[in-house]
Amino acid sequence: MKIKYYGHSCFLLTGKNVSIATDPYDPSVGYDLPSIKADIVTVSHQHFDHNYLRAIRPGAAVVDLPGDHHVKGVNIKGYEVNHDSKGGTQRGKNIIFWMDNIDGVKICHLGDLGEPLSDDVLDKIKEVDILFAPVGGFFTLEPEQMAKEVRRINPKILIPMHFAVETTSGDLPIKPADYFLKLYGKGEKLNSDELEVTPENLPLDTGIYVLDFYNK
Repeated sequence: MKIKYYGHSCFLLTGKNVSIATDPYDPSVGYDLPSIKADIVTVSHQHFDHNYLRAIRPGAAVVDLPGDHHVKGVNIKGYEVNHDSKGGTQRGKNIIFWMDNIDGVKICHLGDLGEPLSDDVLDKIKEVDILFAPVGGFFTLEPEQMAKEVRRINPKILIPMHFAVETTSGDLPIKPADYFLKLYGKGEKLNSDELEVTPENLPLDTGIYVLDFYNK
């Protein structure tokens, strides 16, 4: 499976038989998001920087609700959580998406997780192969708390998202990925916006890879 990062919380996951885009964002975020061709698009919540479906070419199946979904051969489970630490009263709800059957790799996209995971949700997503987690804070869990949640989940690979980059022209009060890496105590910044993952090359201990976002 190939993973391509488009910035913020948007990725394109391309397997042998299916492609999935996650959380496309409005250009007002400050990044240049090209038109993306995908079979499926997931939307973690209905905020402008996560639900810009106009960036996805027509024909993609949209998954934007919690519950069990079986779409184009992929099992997708959505778990509703809060976007903030006040029961969702400040920023509403968020959906964590767990996906299986993509070239034998299990994936979890946390969206804009704003509170620590309940034990019930944790049991459903822990020890996933690839975890996409927001690490910039402010709108989500702060990096210090997110580091604790990542250790609880214990993924094979963590790919940070929703962090500040120097090239953005937006005004999001979030921290850069370096801040999270320093807190966690490890991590590798890749000189690429792509990463290829197979069941055979998954690390035994959590590997953290920051994909380079080329904001053109």
